[in-house]
Amino acid sequence: MGRPRGGTNTHHTKEEKLALVKRNLSGETIRSIERETGISNSQIYQWTKRYLEGGEDALVNKRKPGNPLAKYTRKKELTETEQLEYKIALLERELLKKDGFNVKELLFDTGDDILIPDEKTLGRIVQEQDLDVSLMVAVGSGVINDSVKFVTSRTGLPYIIVATAPSMDGYVADGAP
Repeated sequence: MGRPRGGTNTHHTKEEKLALVKRNLSGETIRSIERETGISNSQIYQWTKRYLEGGEDALVNKRKPGNPLAKYTRKKELTETEQLEYKIALLERELLKKDGFNVKELLFDTGDDILIPDEKTLGRIVQEQDLDVSLMVAVGSGVINDSVKFVTSRTGLPYIIVATAPSMDGYVADGAP
């Protein structure tokens, strides 16, 4: 079930998440909670898993990294350190372009929802891929990396994975494409 494709992300408070997790842990099925609330079963599962691993604090909303420059452009005033970080990020991008790299960013901003490696995600990667692309670089979670690995296994393109969490161990897995 879940939310309809193209809908907007809903941000749930820690208390809302905790109430649903406790219902699930007390024996109510995730599917019945999904039918009642409209929240996807995978989202409820993720909240339950986070709660079991890290307690209530693991249910606190955290911002996703997204566009590395966005955090600077949203602020009216930047600290001196932030100004320097912003300038460095701009210079890095410009150096890549100057060296002949055609840099195209594809960001997946899901808010507090999890990114699902489904046909929508894979389709977006393929659809937004330029015809002259020669290398794909995946930066982020296992879902991002697995999705790029899948697309490159079908297109024959080389890829680079930049892991952003120490728990990401799927690179040597037998089932990895």
